[in-house]
Order: sequence, then C-alpha cells, then structure tokens
Amino acid sequence: MRKHTKVIGFIGTLGLTAALIGAAVEGTGAYFQDSTADATISGTMGSIQIEGQGDLNPVFQDILPGETRDATIQYSNTGDNAQDVWIHFDPDDLGDGLASTDTRKVNDGGRYVEIVIKGNGGTTVFASDNLNDDFTPGHCTAPASLVQDVSGNAHVCNPLVEWIKVADGLSPGQWGDFNFSYKSASKTGNGDQGAPIYGGPQGIGYQLVATQPGVAPDAAGDYA
Repeated sequence: MRKHTKVIGFIGTLGLTAALIGAAVEGTGAYFQDSTADATISGTMGSIQIEGQGDLNPVFQDILPGETRDATIQYSNTGDNAQDVWIHFDPDDLGDGLASTDTRKVNDGGRYVEIVIKGNGGTTVFASDNLNDDFTPGHCTAPASLVQDVSGNAHVCNPLVEWIKVADGLSPGQWGDFNFSYKSASKTGNGDQGAPIYGGPQGIGYQLVATQPGVAPDAAGDYA
C-alpha cells in the first residue's frame, strides 16, 4: 500500500516539474531575431510646367483676299516630367453654332476663312477651309459633313474647336512650337476692307496648356 502511494506521488511530482519547465521556456521568447537600422520612405511629386518663348501675340496685318499669314509660336517644358501640350482657344471667340447670329467669330468665317495648325515637328493637326459650325438643318448636318458652295464645290464643315493637341511627350527642358496660318478666301468682298480678322474683340484668344502624357485637359484640373 505504501509503495503504491509513493509511485503515484512521484508521477505527480514529475508532471508538475515538466509543466514548470515548459512554462519557463515559453515565457523567455527564445526565438532568434535581428533588425536593421531605422529607415524612411520619401520622395517628391513631379511637376508639369510650360513657358512661352518669344512673341506669343502675333499680328496679321493688311491681309488681302487670297493671301495667307502665319506665325510660329514657341514654348518650353520647364517642369520635371514629360508633358503633352495643347492649344486652348477661348470658346467665346469661336462662335455660337448658329449662322443666323454671326458676329465675326472665328467659325462665322465659314468658307471665307481657311485655318491650318501644325504641331510640334510640322505635323498638321487641324486644317479647314469651311469653318461653318452651324449643324442645324439646312447647314452642316453633322461634324465634318460635306456641303456644296454655289459653284457645286464640296467643302467639309470643320469648325475650329476649343482644344487642339500640338505636342506629345515633350521632355523636360525641351522646346516645341506650333504654326498657325490664316487665309482670307479670294471671294472675300469689299465689305471686309479694313475689318479685323474673324475672332473676338482682341483677335483669337488662346492659352498653351500642358498636361501629363495621355491625360485630357478637362481631366487635369485648374490649368490657369
């Protein structure tokens, strides 16, 4: 009877000792580890900036019927990132889309004015010999539609629009340019003698606008 009691007591003591050892090991955090010195993640935002170079306000003087005047406007990328460049024409100077209210806005020139714009590198990005922007019945029925003049010659209705892209992916520090030409049709009548070119009170207003490559101007926020 006594031997049986001693064996049970020994087993109980052994179990208690193992539990205490296990608890001690678990509490020491004995897995190895190490760490680097303190570090940071930092950086800067990029920048999209543009600057006009030279004369941005050309004046076309004394144009006669059938004559063309043109000017090349230069600009540079003064930001830290590549950029697309657009001309933003003042919509108030373009027209209201109705021939019945013509007030010598750009597109009121119709077939009496021809405008050609060449972007950076000399590529033509806009050309029209019919700026008519009236797409009501009896005029142009759709953008870039064909209409005929009194002689039966077909002309594409292609009014000047608010946004024209003139450069893609201009690199930081790089210069670019665009060429704007204005032609008065040979059929221009005596009533236009001494008149200003078609446009707004001060001419054809515009800004050069730079955007991130592939981003449309109306998605780029405030560009003023």
